[in-house]
Amino acid sequence: MTVTLLTPDEVQVYAAQGAGWSWIEEPDSLLKVGGLRGLRVELADGETGWAIYQYSPLQIAHVALHTPAPARDELTLALLYHLHTLHPLLDTKVENTPALDLRWPVFQHMGYVEAFRRIEMFLYL
Repeated sequence: MTVTLLTPDEVQVYAAQGAGWSWIEEPDSLLKVGGLRGLRVELADGETGWAIYQYSPLQIAHVALHTPAPARDELTLALLYHLHTLHPLLDTKVENTPALDLRWPVFQHMGYVEAFRRIEMFLYL
């Protein structure tokens, strides 16, 4: 497995690819927050995933993962592991994760808990 920290330019490119994320992590929102960092993981079989997140001295927020199938769970586990290895003392906040996100069991395995649940309504114009 290879882990690479993303350059600021790579963070911008990857963050702009976030189609389908919640409104908090969609590209237009994510690119406006400061302190964005990222990392990329390549598994032994060549599968690659990446994480973009907002770093602050007290917490990690706005975590957005790209973990394509068929290695979705393995990539998610590797990205979360390395994210927390890089920042072991920081709290992490992940918001607006879809209730049926197939990666949620991996988050739980890494110690994430659901603090609350909300229902968002959409108004299509």
